Amino acid sequence: MSRIACLLGVCLVGCETASEPGALEATGSLAAAMPTVLEITWSGAAEGAAIYAEWGSDDTYGQRVRLGAGREGAGVLVGLHPNAKVHWRVATDEGATSTDATVEAGSAPVDLPELSVSNVGDTTGGLVLTSTLDGVEGYAVAYDHEGFPVWWVASGEEGPFTDVYPSPDGRGVIYQTTDPKLIEDIANVTFRAWNGEVISTTRTPNGHHDFVVLPDGSYGFCMIDVREAEIAGETFTVVGDAIGEIPAGGDPETDVRTVWSSWDAFTMRATPAADTHFYPFGLDWTHCNGLAYEPEVGKYLVSMYELGSVTQVDAATGTTDWILGGEDGTLSIPAGETFNVAHSPEPVAGGLRLFNNRATEETPPHSRVLEYQIDEAAGSAALVESIALNGEYFSFILGDSNALPDEHLLVSWGSLGMLTELDADREVVWQGELPLGQVVGFTSDVQVPGQAPE
Repeated sequence: MSRIACLLGVCLVGCETASEPGALEATGSLAAAMPTVLEITWSGAAEGAAIYAEWGSDDTYGQRVRLGAGREGAGVLVGLHPNAKVHWRVATDEGATSTDATVEAGSAPVDLPELSVSNVGDTTGGLVLTSTLDGVEGYAVAYDHEGFPVWWVASGEEGPFTDVYPSPDGRGVIYQTTDPKLIEDIANVTFRAWNGEVISTTRTPNGHHDFVVLPDGSYGFCMIDVREAEIAGETFTVVGDAIGEIPAGGDPETDVRTVWSSWDAFTMRATPAADTHFYPFGLDWTHCNGLAYEPEVGKYLVSMYELGSVTQVDAATGTTDWILGGEDGTLSIPAGETFNVAHSPEPVAGGLRLFNNRATEETPPHSRVLEYQIDEAAGSAALVESIALNGEYFSFILGDSNALPDEHLLVSWGSLGMLTELDADREVVWQGELPLGQVVGFTSDVQVPGQAPE
């Protein structure tokens, strides 16, 4: 036999052996801090092989997602239902599999709100990552489309959650907790892995409502900017807002950069008579309630509840590019296309999308998702989409929307405790509702191990 033939024969034998069912070895155990997450290690795969977890209620499995790649490695399976007995194994595209194994997931907390699901159709999202609020306590929680909680963390002494995001690197969840009235300055951004372990905690001084993860891994966040101001001949403490930035794990005393302040962009019109008394230590002038970042252009979008506006800010220079809505608005909006209270601006091609809690001309009140196209050169904005779901839903606090694949949209309806996924025709294809009295916070769709498409 020639040398080439021998080498080819060895290759064929090696490939065949690696592809035989049972050639892979895998072990798995429930994460100590998250009883619905399975931590898996494998060995014995072919070099460079894609590794998948297969799981289901019996040994026919039915669900298959990618864990990683390589001869050996480790990954996590997120998506097990509480108290469910699951069959699982790892597999490769070449047909190699580990032996069948079983695991029984742990229980969810008894006070974790149930999500009642209806209108299940052709959904495109993964897990629904959100926060719940009942008074001053709540959870950051990921629900699947059947309504089962598959990941959670309680607010505890950290304070309620302001926003919850999947980490850009896919390793877990990043959230901010704070004292909503800012009586105590305790705001933190926490990066927690899918297995429940804390990776890092970062103080965000005077932080509240919303934050973003920046491309370099640092955080941008809404923070109050409190100053003394004269109103009708008297001096008052007035609470404005600013955008702050801090590196992950940075020192809150020395590492915070103030990017922009409302005091430099708006005319201060707060009065004691109009104050909502949200803050016990000063007049609530601006009330920042949403922050987004456009990495392609290095711009922030920030919404102000009391000013009824969304502002674009240059992250590098801190200059105000334009203001949409409100008395200080710099963009003209046609009559009938305005909004009043806005939350959660989201960049879209050529403009932005926002959650409009209530428009000034609406009676009875109802909430909408609005999309505007911005012509900065012309100094104008045009409403190109308004989604009101027949005017049935009114959320007086919170609310947001997130783009999904195939032009679908995930909307959270704040004080209604309701989530909806809309298709490209804006028909409801999935809806989840929390128990009466539960508020749903800002929401994200997340593709994670256990949910990501192959």
